[in-house]
Amino acid sequence: MDMAGVSAAAYAISLQFWQLGGVALFALQSSASILVPAELARKTGGPEAAQRVADRLLVIGLLLGVLVGCVQFLALPMLSAFCALPEVRKAAIAPVAIASAMSVTAGVVFAGEGIMMGRGAWGDLAKLTGLSAVAMITSLQLTSQMGLGLTGVWLSISAFNLVNLAGVLWHHLVKSRRNGRSTEKLAS
Repeated sequence: MDMAGVSAAAYAISLQFWQLGGVALFALQSSASILVPAELARKTGGPEAAQRVADRLLVIGLLLGVLVGCVQFLALPMLSAFCALPEVRKAAIAPVAIASAMSVTAGVVFAGEGIMMGRGAWGDLAKLTGLSAVAMITSLQLTSQMGLGLTGVWLSISAFNLVNLAGVLWHHLVKSRRNGRSTEKLAS
């Protein structure tokens, strides 16, 4: 990183940009953690109905993630509203673009994590978070060796989210759907 603080300022701006849309995506996690078990417990619901709700939530997560990512990307010209210094704005362009692309996966990840919470899959979620953290730390080390700086930080956060994406989709499409264990546990 640099001693003038340009990278730190650019990181703060890219984080603000991401969080502006990330709040809407993060709300999917809370919603999913409530809707899936509620459908499971509903008199006319059950495991199949809860699975359909979970399917819809993942699609909503994808669509909302694409929408948020596009809005964030299209808002790149508005970086001047976050900082008047041209060198900071220039340093923030690539990280904001990466964060915008990451919103697509984040929508599905947050919905998937909420589904796992709603199914009571706490152990699997903890393992997934640990594995994702290892991917991020490894990526931070690699991108640091490559001298990627702030871009490497955002690529590493993206690695965390990509591993999480693979994990929540595997849990939903393979572990839960194919053997029904997660939803059956809650139903009994």
